[in-house]
Amino acid sequence: MTTSHTTKTAFLKKKRPGKSRLRALPFVATRNEVTNSRFWDVPATGGYLGGFETGEAAAIAFLKYQRGEEAGGANNTLVMIVESFAVRLIEEGGTEMLSRPLNLQTPAYKSLHGQFVGFFNTLSECLENAVKQSGQSLENIEDNELLKKMNAGLGFDENAFMQSLEAKQ
Repeated sequence: MTTSHTTKTAFLKKKRPGKSRLRALPFVATRNEVTNSRFWDVPATGGYLGGFETGEAAAIAFLKYQRGEEAGGANNTLVMIVESFAVRLIEEGGTEMLSRPLNLQTPAYKSLHGQFVGFFNTLSECLENAVKQSGQSLENIEDNELLKKMNAGLGFDENAFMQSLEAKQ
């Protein structure tokens, strides 16, 4: 059985940092909680604006975590957060809810959507500042090379790749 994000207490609690600073983040589920969205375990309350504020604060907590010594080895943490957001959005109605006019979206969906926008808006601002400060090497990468690499990825054939690995053995 998974935790219900819309009926649990609408507050996050401070956790003591143990072996893992990641698990001490207020929005990450503890090891004991059973949930499909371990890395975004936040009640879907507060409406869009409250959710936006929650998302902003969670992003800042995440950025502080990233500056820590443990974060260097946790390059996939943001991916896990994004996946958890995807699960939560699906749990709250997904694209069907998104296609509704705002006044017909559930309060839980609006709150979660606000959390998502607040979180990633804050990360985007931080990323923009970081790239302006220390992204000079990006100027050395040609746009045509990036487009070529993007298209190569779109045309990638996983089966052919796996067969090429088997042929090398």
